Amino acid sequence: MSTLGICFLLSALAVVSLAFLFKKEEERGIRFGEGMRRRADAITLRVLSRVQRGMQSLGRSITRQMVHFTLHTILLFVLSAIKKIEKSLRSMIVTNKTIARNVERDNTALTKLEEVALHKAANALSEEEKKEHREKTLNGL
Repeated sequence: MSTLGICFLLSALAVVSLAFLFKKEEERGIRFGEGMRRRADAITLRVLSRVQRGMQSLGRSITRQMVHFTLHTILLFVLSAIKKIEKSLRSMIVTNKTIARNVERDNTALTKLEEVALHKAANALSEEEKKEHREKTLNGL
């Protein structure tokens, strides 16, 4: 016979024995082994009250721990979301900075022809210098 079968038979035997004992006690009107059972009842009540107090304090600490764990999980999620937002913002900043530099370079940079025209305008001879230069060229000096 297996261990499970033996345990089942012993449990069934204990239940039947207790039922028989309680029926006989009820017929007699007194409990069997009254002093010993009273002490066992007192010990059982003390153990149960201590277990109950322990479970109450354990229950409070478990509830508190669950609240802290839930808050911790929420804060981790918020931190992760903020990191993702920061990463995308930094990417946008880099892209915007590159575009801004290109626009600035395009606005300030002149083409070669524009530079030649500016140089020509800056170094142009006045009317008097033009007349002197013409006379020198015509006179061969």
